[in-house]
Amino acid sequence: REPWLSFDAQALAPQVTAPTLFVHAEGALAPQWAQQFHDSMRAERRFVNLEASSQVDFYDRPDRVDESADLTARHLIHHVSDLRVNAEWA
Repeated sequence: REPWLSFDAQALAPQVTAPTLFVHAEGALAPQWAQQFHDSMRAERRFVNLEASSQVDFYDRPDRVDESADLTARHLIHHVSDLRVNAEWA
């Protein structure tokens, strides 16, 4: 774990039961920990590595925001059966 973190989220990974989407980047904060959490989960999961120089790209670069939002919307549409969305998003 990173030395400034006192909560051990990694220990909880095997307990996650909800289908989970990880949108990350090698240049973002602690990619090894995101990958480790993903790999330790038992639930259905998907890890998408986008190109980004840091985690800031995920809220400062419109292309990364759009791509992340699109991936998230598709994940929710697929996994939440009662989600009502505009048909053009599907």
